[in-house]
Amino acid sequence: IEIAGKSGTAMTGGRPGETIGWFVGFAPFDKPTLAICVQIEESGGSVASEVAGQILERTAALTVE
Repeated sequence: IEIAGKSGTAMTGGRPGETIGWFVGFAPFDKPTLAICVQIEESGGSVASEVAGQILERTAALTVE
């Protein structure tokens, strides 16, 4: 499944170096039927995008057209 989206890493303003990773996206790329937003504390955008990808892959496998 092709996924489109945007990831990022935000500093929380709390402890120095404390971050929140996030990913917002949709799938399949050419005809979207699924949308997702993932936020993971003390992480980066690459981790959030990996989690989102796994969730979308599994959800797409369960989706009946």
